[in-house]
Amino acid sequence: MSSPSPNGTTPKGFRLLHTLRGHSDMITRAAWSPDGQLLASPSNDRTIRLWNIESGHPLRVLGRDQGTFFGVTWSPDGTMIASDIDANDLGVWDVHTGQRLKSLGRHICSATYVAWSPVGQTIASSSAVDSGAMLWDIETGASRKLGGLGTAYGLAWSPDGRVLASGSQNGDVLLWDLESKELRVLKGHSGFVIALAWSPDGRRLASGSADTTVRIWNIQTGAPLRTLRGHTNTVRSLSFSPDYLLLASKCDDGIVRLLRCRDWDLRAVLIEPTYSGLPTLAFHPRLPILATLGEEDRVIRLWELNVNFLVGTSSSTKPASTRAAKSKGAVPGITLSIEEKRARGTFDVFLCYNKADRVAVRNIGSHLLELGVLPWLDEWQLPPGRPWQRELEGQIRKIRSAAVFVGKNGIGPWQDLEQAALLRQFVKRKCPVIPVLLAPRKRKPKLPIFLEGMTWVDLGDGELDAYQQLIWGITGSRRST
Repeated sequence: MSSPSPNGTTPKGFRLLHTLRGHSDMITRAAWSPDGQLLASPSNDRTIRLWNIESGHPLRVLGRDQGTFFGVTWSPDGTMIASDIDANDLGVWDVHTGQRLKSLGRHICSATYVAWSPVGQTIASSSAVDSGAMLWDIETGASRKLGGLGTAYGLAWSPDGRVLASGSQNGDVLLWDLESKELRVLKGHSGFVIALAWSPDGRRLASGSADTTVRIWNIQTGAPLRTLRGHTNTVRSLSFSPDYLLLASKCDDGIVRLLRCRDWDLRAVLIEPTYSGLPTLAFHPRLPILATLGEEDRVIRLWELNVNFLVGTSSSTKPASTRAAKSKGAVPGITLSIEEKRARGTFDVFLCYNKADRVAVRNIGSHLLELGVLPWLDEWQLPPGRPWQRELEGQIRKIRSAAVFVGKNGIGPWQDLEQAALLRQFVKRKCPVIPVLLAPRKRKPKLPIFLEGMTWVDLGDGELDAYQQLIWGITGSRRST
C-alpha cells in the first residue's frame, strides 16, 4: 500500500514503490547505476549504501567509518563508484567487492560534486573552496584543472561526454568543451547556479538557481528557451525523465515540481521537506521511477510515475491526437500522440544497434520522440529483472518498422540475430527495414548482404533532410520541405 507524502497526500500519478531505510544520518545524494538496477546513497553516517531496487533492501555498505561522504558517481560500466570524504580525498570503490581501489587526490576541502564522464575514464570534481573544477584520469591518476572562475557547482556531463557543465556564484552557466578546449558562458540567472541537468539527447540543458527559477537552454545556440517560475527558494536539484517527457525540480522549500517538457506545464507537486541543504532527486535511467529524499533526509523514496496520466492530461478540450497532429514538428503519417501510443503499446520503429553506438542511437531516439515518432529502444523499454529475450522477440513480431544502425564499429554479434529476425518479419508482413549510417562517409560503405538491396539513410552529417528520409521510411509518408 502506498504511503502518503509528508503533507498527507500522494499526488495523482505517483505510487510509492519502496522506502529505502538504513542510514542513521542525513543522505547527501542519490545516484542510479547506468543499468538502473542499483542506487547509491552517500551519507553523513560515514557510509555509502548500494540498494537493490527490485527488493528495496541494501545490497552492500561501502566506506564504513572512512569519513563523511557527500557526492557519488558511477563508472559508465557500473562496476565502480567514486565519492569524496571529509578528509578531502576522492576515492574509487569496486561495487562487487566493496573494496576501495584507489585514491585520486585531494581538494582544499571535501568535494561537494563528483561526476564520471559517461563515455570515458575521466572524473570531474569540485569543492566549495577550490576555484573551478578538477579532472582526474582514473587509469593514470593524472589531474588537470578547469577554472579560475570561482567555485564550480552542480557538475554535469553531456550524454556524449564531450561537454562538462558547471554553475557559478555569479549566475553564469559554464560549458567546457573538452575536445575543442572552448569555454562557453550562458548568462541569464541573477543568483548562483547550483543545479544542472542535460536532456537525454544533449540538445537542452536545465539550470536551477538561487534566484528561484529554472532555465532551459538551447545548447547549439546558447539561447535561453524558457524561464520556469514557481519555486520560492534556491533550486538545488533537477532531473529529466529518460524519455524527455518530464522534468523534476526540488528546492530548499521542500517542494518537488514535475513539469511536462512538451510545454513546461506543471503536472504535479510533491512535498518532501529537506533538512540537509542538498534536496536530491533523480530519475531512473530507463523507467518512470523518481527517487526523492524523505523523513529528515534519512530515507529514499522511490516513486513509480503514471506517465500517461502525468503527460497525457491537458486543459485542452481537443483530443490528444488532434493536438499532436497540429503541434510544431508534426509528421505526416503520425496520427496518434506519443502518450496514446505508449498507452496502446504501439511503437513506430524498432532501433537495432551495436552497443558501442548506444549514445548516438539514444540521441536519435530522443529526437524522433520530439517529432512524434515513438521508437522502441531496449534501454528505455526492458525492465530490470525480466526475461529480455521474451520482451525483445515480442516487439520484433509486431513492430511496424525497424532501423538498423551501422556505425564505425560495424555490426554487433547480437545485432546480426536481431536483423535476421527482422528480415523474416519483413518478408512476412512487408515491414520496412531501414539501414541507417551513423558515421559520415564520402561513399556508401559495404553493408551486410541482407541489407544491400534496401534503401539506406545517412545520418552521419546530422542533416535535417536525413531525418526526414528516415521518418518517411518509418511512416510511409513523405514530409514536404
